[in-house]
Amino acid sequence: MCLMCVPLYRSLGQSGGDSVGGVTSSEDVRLPIEPFIAALRVHAQAMERDAPVAEAMPAINALRQAAAAYVEAVMEASGWGNVFAGLFDDEEDDDSDVESDAPVTGITVLRRHDYAVVDERVVMEAGLRAYKVVWPDDSDEDAAADVNHLGRALYQIAHAQNWDALVDVEGLRPIGGSTLVHRQENLLSTDPDEWPEDVFETEGEDLFEQRDIFGPPPTR
Repeated sequence: MCLMCVPLYRSLGQSGGDSVGGVTSSEDVRLPIEPFIAALRVHAQAMERDAPVAEAMPAINALRQAAAAYVEAVMEASGWGNVFAGLFDDEEDDDSDVESDAPVTGITVLRRHDYAVVDERVVMEAGLRAYKVVWPDDSDEDAAADVNHLGRALYQIAHAQNWDALVDVEGLRPIGGSTLVHRQENLLSTDPDEWPEDVFETEGEDLFEQRDIFGPPPTR
């Protein structure tokens, strides 16, 4: 994962806690609320002014980092979990408690990672090099015949390493991504002909989500 990436984790299906009063000022608290408040103020100002992406994204990332630091400090000091978890989860139906208590027999992991293609030629060259890593005895002509478009170049890069390797490929700029874990009872069979028409359709509850923010898309 890119060092500049800000991972955001959201545990799904949790309910809120009780309200707490009695604190009169920030001087009564040792937790890192001042950086949080400062980042929140900068973020609010950027949103009210409809700031451009180049200004809004740093404000968003700074606020998320400050919020994460506050949550981690709370957990270390008190043992309490993420106070923000579950705030915007969809309301679950009456059967949700029964499903949550049942053993998990299968999961589906869905991922979306977006990249800006800033230099397609460089990506194609990376695909050719990856092909030669997997098939070292093949000729340059064989590599060129296989890696004949961007999709094949990306496949060969992933074949030689894995799909996460795209983060480090020159010619691509990672923008952001999301990984979502679902409870899944009807797993794919070993025969692709028996798979559902929409393999990304899920039926079970959401178990976990991770969002990665790398940076704004390039300006056009």
